[in-house]
Amino acid sequence: MAANKIIPQVYGYLVCVVAVITFLVSTGQLLNAIVDRADPLHADGYYDGGSSLSTFEAYKLEKVNAVQHADSLSRAQLPDNNTLRSMYETEKAEKLAAAKHRNFRSLFVSSVLLALSFSLFLFHWRWLRSIAKQAA
Repeated sequence: MAANKIIPQVYGYLVCVVAVITFLVSTGQLLNAIVDRADPLHADGYYDGGSSLSTFEAYKLEKVNAVQHADSLSRAQLPDNNTLRSMYETEKAEKLAAAKHRNFRSLFVSSVLLALSFSLFLFHWRWLRSIAKQAA
């Protein structure tokens, strides 16, 4: 008979602990996503190996250096300024779109997990209190 009372309590408290941990982790992810939303170009926090998109001048310098280090056949193939500007804007728009998508996904998933973990905790906590009242 004692096992019949202990098993629901252990289950209820374990769900509450998991819900609290999930809530804390999701809160951290949500806060990171909110901060990253302010500057999506630098949101990853690391250099992804792509072109530098901080400024057009940095992008151009990187392309010029790449052409200078290439073999002799490719040296004459540096695009003009307008073409480079167009390449820069295209890469920048693509990186911004990808960063905004990752940011929205992170905000959405974290918000749903926060709501679910809070609901699970609240339901199980109330259920545990009702079991305690019935036992008394």
